[in-house]
Amino acid sequence: MDYLVRGLARNGKVGFFIANTKEIVNQAYEFHRTTPTASAALGRLLTAGAIMGRMLKNDAKITIRINGGGSLGTLMVDANSNGEVRGFVSNPEATLPLKENGKLDVGGAVGTNGFISVIKDLGIKENFSSQSQLQTGEIGDDLSYYFLVSEQIPSIVGLGVLVDVDYSIKASGGFIIQLHPGHDEDDVKYLEDLASKYTSVTDLMDKYKPEEIAKLMFGDDVTFTKQDLKFHCPCSKERFIHALSTIATSDIKEMIEEDHGCDIVCQFCSKEYHLDESDLYKSLELRNNK
Repeated sequence: MDYLVRGLARNGKVGFFIANTKEIVNQAYEFHRTTPTASAALGRLLTAGAIMGRMLKNDAKITIRINGGGSLGTLMVDANSNGEVRGFVSNPEATLPLKENGKLDVGGAVGTNGFISVIKDLGIKENFSSQSQLQTGEIGDDLSYYFLVSEQIPSIVGLGVLVDVDYSIKASGGFIIQLHPGHDEDDVKYLEDLASKYTSVTDLMDKYKPEEIAKLMFGDDVTFTKQDLKFHCPCSKERFIHALSTIATSDIKEMIEEDHGCDIVCQFCSKEYHLDESDLYKSLELRNNK
């Protein structure tokens, strides 16, 4: 089971979340058959989404969407405060040559001509929505910038995915470390030093467990709590029946009269659903009652 550890350090002035997401990203690979570059990009966003979901309370939900104009297209992740996360990339077959240092070119495949958008459903009347310009396309850097300009929280975000020779996921995870109110220049310097020291998140996640990383970063006496994480897609036939009720009445009637049903594939988990005429009539009834 994947999990994260979360806690406070430096007298409560620094909060940290450190996650292992190997199983989650492996499941995403199995669902979408992603190339190594796509696995790395989607895996980084899944890790960030899982952590940011756990930052929320009371069954709240979060959606993170990235489109930087690169060959991967859109990346989207849904997560919630219970540690459940799912995600997809619109072009899972996209790939680019390795960079000169031999690493996957995630930034090039994501692109920087676009935004990272975050929507939080906190269970109140209106959702919280914000976005920021992509900086590098590497996702971790982009989220650090997002936290600073959109939520005014100085943060370092480290995300990494290590793809094995058979394209499965050998290691995956990351961390989000944030300054809390009351921090001083020493705390800022401490975070800057951490960012400089732990530049290879993939190596870190391949060698250590999250609790070990917490001790490496903040000392053996640091305290934390552990929370489970998992890939979970709540799709169902009923959800798709309701989703189809939002399209034009003429389109629903056309599927009934000409096709006598339709086939739908969930973009998050690739599960296939067949909706017959009776299902489409339910969609039509829901549409007419709106």
